[in-house]
Amino acid sequence: MQPWICKLCQGLSESHCLLAFCMSYLRKCSRADTPSSIIPYPLDDAGEDDNHYKYDVYITPPTDAGNDTDEDSGEEDCQDPDHLNRNQLDAEAELYINDKPVTEENNVEDNTPTTSSIPSNPHKKVTKAASRVFPPPISLGAENHFLDFFELFMPAQLVLFLVKHTVQYAASKNRRLTVSVEDMYAFLGILYVSGYNVLPRRRMYWEVNDDVQNRLISTSMKRKTFEDIFRNLHAADNSVLDPTDRMAKAKPLIVALNRLFMDYAPIEQSISIDGSMIPYLGRHGCKQFIRGKPIRFGFKSWVMATRLGYCLQFNLYQGRRGNDKQDCGLGESVVYNFADVLQTHLENLKFSLFFDNFFTSVKLLTTLGERRIGGTGTVRVNRTGNCNLPNDQYYKKTERGSYNHKIDEANNILAVRWKDNSIVTLLSNEYGIKPLQSAARYSAKEKKKVYIPQPNVVFMYNKYMGGVDQFDNNIATYRISMRGKNGTCQSLCGCSTPQ
Repeated sequence: MQPWICKLCQGLSESHCLLAFCMSYLRKCSRADTPSSIIPYPLDDAGEDDNHYKYDVYITPPTDAGNDTDEDSGEEDCQDPDHLNRNQLDAEAELYINDKPVTEENNVEDNTPTTSSIPSNPHKKVTKAASRVFPPPISLGAENHFLDFFELFMPAQLVLFLVKHTVQYAASKNRRLTVSVEDMYAFLGILYVSGYNVLPRRRMYWEVNDDVQNRLISTSMKRKTFEDIFRNLHAADNSVLDPTDRMAKAKPLIVALNRLFMDYAPIEQSISIDGSMIPYLGRHGCKQFIRGKPIRFGFKSWVMATRLGYCLQFNLYQGRRGNDKQDCGLGESVVYNFADVLQTHLENLKFSLFFDNFFTSVKLLTTLGERRIGGTGTVRVNRTGNCNLPNDQYYKKTERGSYNHKIDEANNILAVRWKDNSIVTLLSNEYGIKPLQSAARYSAKEKKKVYIPQPNVVFMYNKYMGGVDQFDNNIATYRISMRGKNGTCQSLCGCSTPQ
């Protein structure tokens, strides 16, 4: 039996030919400007472009070994792509591009896509993403141990740093403490186990009762050793602290974690900035009380995260004195600092930042536009400058979905007010009104779901603004349950949860 050959020029439709679908996928991948999410080209247009590569796939004939039956897949000698048997589908294949075989050696040299580029599920619907996603600089597969991933964010150098200052602090208090790197890794492991195996008191993990005993924890470290480390955990030398920095004890740990977060980040073009709370009930000058929040008491932090909740950077709020840019407000300074980090690490990429009305102002978007950074956010009415949009009384007489907008052509800033269940005002230097989207809402009057017009800037804001909320949800799912009065330990428990 001759190998079955599939070529694009045969004109088979994508729904009838799996290999033709794969070839259209490879044809798309061969372009230099291939985005991360792609739409396969229709095969009917394959012969119209003279620059297309010529792909041939040769499938080896099926073997007769074994007693497997293929009555449900077709005959062994069938060459109809609609009725291929299982042996043909599972057989090894060779890919030829421009009549040249593709191997691992020549693939490295000319970056030609190989059969490994074929998606595992070719029938899955592929849509074009509005924001490009760039892969992280390192990837781990099934052959790696889960500790390999953990050590990316908690390397031995950082753990040794914690060991050094923990022992140094214990010695300054005339306490005898001996800690190794292995002990500190075991200590961190116990903290993370408490995130999904929660008990009322941390001493219960070492009890001998069958209903609460945790053999993994009790055999890895003695209770007294754990409590000694928990009591003395430090990430800085108290003798050389910056008196102007109210979070100086946790600053070295935060700087180290931020650097690691950026080093292994799957960078996206669309990034959200928002506030997050770290629960803390001890005494500290930076502790905040925010009424109506899920976490009312604790440290407030500024977080920059991707759409799926990966934390790129975070900084703890220290009050007005923590604003290092005196020529702008607190919210603006937070965005500027995060923008500096992005442009320092990836200076050739254009980013789109999303934030809420605490940060947004006309001055902020003007400055971001000058730095070639997109900005979109809700805004308070008193921060729209000289933009006179209709007031709330006007929208009380209009239907849900109505909107008005104005454009500052000098600074390329759009201001829009849109009526949903409430009235929302947004500013953007990147997105406009069109293409007009539609939003599904329930109409109490009509007793059914209705669709109302939605400006594109509102659609994009709703799509990418929830990154920090997803980050909070990721941490809340496995939040470390062991609490104490040590501020360094609380910062570690609240912010160093594995991504």
